[in-house]
Formats: sequence, C-alpha cells, structure tokens
Amino acid sequence: MGKIKYGYMDASGVEVIPPTFNNAFVFSEGLAVAKKSAKYGYISKDGKWVVKPQFNELWPIKNGFGCGRIGDEWLLLNAKGETIFKFTRPIIWHTDYHIALNGGLPLVETPEGNGIMNDKGDWVVSPIYNSRVYMADGGWAIKDEEFKWHIFDRNGREILPEIQFKEVYNYNDGIAVVELEDNPDVITYIRKDGVIIKSDTGVIYPFKNGVGLVSNKENKGLIDTCGNWIARFNPSLGFLYELENGFAAYFKSGKVGYLSDKGEIITEPLYDAPYYDFEFNHAIVRQGNKTGIIDSKGGLVIEMSHSKKVIISKSIFAVSESANEWTFYSFIGTEKLFQKEMSSCWALSDGLILFSREIE
Repeated sequence: MGKIKYGYMDASGVEVIPPTFNNAFVFSEGLAVAKKSAKYGYISKDGKWVVKPQFNELWPIKNGFGCGRIGDEWLLLNAKGETIFKFTRPIIWHTDYHIALNGGLPLVETPEGNGIMNDKGDWVVSPIYNSRVYMADGGWAIKDEEFKWHIFDRNGREILPEIQFKEVYNYNDGIAVVELEDNPDVITYIRKDGVIIKSDTGVIYPFKNGVGLVSNKENKGLIDTCGNWIARFNPSLGFLYELENGFAAYFKSGKVGYLSDKGEIITEPLYDAPYYDFEFNHAIVRQGNKTGIIDSKGGLVIEMSHSKKVIISKSIFAVSESANEWTFYSFIGTEKLFQKEMSSCWALSDGLILFSREIE
C-alpha cells in the first residue's frame, strides 16, 4: 500500500503542484501550509518553499498573519512568512495554542497575559488580560485582572467600555450579544452606541449582514439591527440554527430544513443530520446513507446517491464514483468536465483545489 500525498490543481484539473507533500492545507492569501517529512512550512502557488519546513505546528495565513510553533517557541508571522514577534511558552495540553488568528488582529497569549498585536509586532492592546472569546466581526472579548469583560473590535478599539457585562458572547454589525450585570440570564442585543435593541432568552447568535436570529420557545425568527422582525415564525417551526452565508438551518422532528436570511423557507425539513453549511450557494444534504446537493432555492440539483460529493465552486462539484477516482461536473446541465485519480479533494480556495492521492 502506498502513502497518501497532497498536491494542488486548478479548476480545469491541471496539476499545478504535484502531490509530493506528506500533508497540506488549502491556499489562503497566496500561501499554503505544507508538510515535508515531519515539519511544516509555507509554499507559494508555484510549489516553492517561502518558509522552509521547520515548524512542529503551523497555521494558515489569515488577515495578513500566520503563526507557528517550534518546540516551546511561538512565532507570529506576517503575510510573507517573516517573524514579527516570538516568545516561549510550554504546551501543557495538546490542545494548547497561544496565538489566535481568528480576528482582524491576532490575540497573543504570552506568559505575562493576553493582548492584541499589529503587523509591526506592536501591542494594540497591552498583554494584561486573560480569557478570550472570538467575536464574529474579527474582534475579541477578554477579561482584565478584576475579571471584567472588555470587547475590542477587529481594529483593537474598545466597544462599550462603560458597560458591565456578566458574559460576552459575540459582536458583529455594530451589535454585541451579551448578558448585562444588572440583567443576568437574559440575552441582550446592544448597539455600540449603548442602545439596547432587544432582550430575550434563548439561543445566542451574532448578527450576520444586518440580520439576527432568535430561537426560543416563545420567539423564533429573524430581526434587523433595530430589533424589528424581518420574519417571525410559529414556535412549532423547530430549532433555528445560526445564519451562515445567507442561510440558516432549522430542525424539526429530527429533520433538517433551510431558510434564507430574508425569512423565506427554501426547503421543508426533509433531510437528516448533520446540518451542512451553504458554500458557493449550494449545500450538501443527507438522507440516510445517501447525499445530494441543493441550490439556493432549495431545489435538489444533484440527486441523492451513495457517492461522496464535494462542492468545489459556484459552478463545479466533484463526485467520487469509484474507489480513488473522482469526476468533476458543472452545475449547469451536470456536464462532465474531467476525471482525476485521487483519494480526496477540497473546495476551490485562492484559485487552487487541494487534493490527495495514494502514491506507490
């Protein structure tokens, strides 16, 4: 039996980077994490090493930053893979990671405390905090030495500094989702100017593109940034699940349906868990051991079958029709585009498709 190797191809199936890596990840902002022997580095789209493999762990570039670990040394990197800050902090648990790139600016957990750093290696928010919660806008919520919560947006500016929070759950579209000290156990949606637009109990979701999702026994639906209902559903609709890419799922009697961010029900609850996000205006759906693909109007554009499926882009999907062989199709007329011998493939990212193949 051969070994699985990773490479990259373009949307027409041309192998731009042959499968020679022991592990690899999708391209992000022009670079990809790849593994040679037991170490990780960054490669460019011509397959050359921009940062040679030397890291025990390495994370993809995000918002112009990367990070990696060499032993107990943690390195914050810029978009070119150059080190802009480093510090030593031992790993206690295998899940420890001490630089978080989720946000617009990275949160760095030095032994002295947590802070937020810019691309020059300067502290935007001094490392005097502990705890962390990622905000949907790319910011952070962190606690000071007196365990008071502070919310910082993606640029490191503090939001609502005068408000006392019991808990902070999220911040996006200028609206924080919190529990207030003077109104605990109630979810409050508060604008960055301090105006409360809604208080409720139930599920805690951030706003996405000006739309918030509310789901509890009494209230189910979508609200705008003024707290007005965009769409309000009968409580019997089922449990609503977070908006992503303009769509949300709802669960009723163990089945999954979908609705749009305008409140339109696009499918009845026809499908089995797990719930799949919409990607490129399509979503994979499941019925038993079969999967299919629906479009943004809820239509089953790719019939249910036992074959594995991957949504590659808005116009292309791939199907594993036999062992180690995948066929790529156009969503328009399900035209067959090309076939590839490979083990797995992933969605188009930065113009390239990551794939793996067993090499003798």
